[in-house]
Amino acid sequence: MLDLADIITHLKTLVPDLGDRVGGAAEWTRLTQSGAEPNTTPAAFVLATGGVGGTHQGMTGGYIQPVDLLVSVILILRTDTAGLRALDRVGGLIDDIIQALAGWDIGLRGLFVFRRWQMIHAAKGSLSYEITFAIGDSIRKATP
Repeated sequence: MLDLADIITHLKTLVPDLGDRVGGAAEWTRLTQSGAEPNTTPAAFVLATGGVGGTHQGMTGGYIQPVDLLVSVILILRTDTAGLRALDRVGGLIDDIIQALAGWDIGLRGLFVFRRWQMIHAAKGSLSYEITFAIGDSIRKATP
């Protein structure tokens, strides 16, 4: 299974602008439940956001199905009321995150593949972006 702590460490190491402001699901949950914004930005949160099964590969005595595990990095930047202050930095930060993860071999059956990025929230003086990656894995088991 995918260890998100490895991804968090990887981002802290390879994206210096994030510093130690990279967290996981627990930090993201606390933040969203409180309705607060991070004290210091940019900040990022690494979340397992889903999985997509591929076509089952038929074989006698076994079951094999490719699976793409989806991981998202939520990037939050404080901004001014017009959003201009964050826009100066967002492109570079998104690029840095993509460069840090795309093509990375984390030790599963595939490499991280960039899927998309999009703005997901703009309010309270901040902009939030979701940067999504997939990594290939598979379900393998013997069948009776």
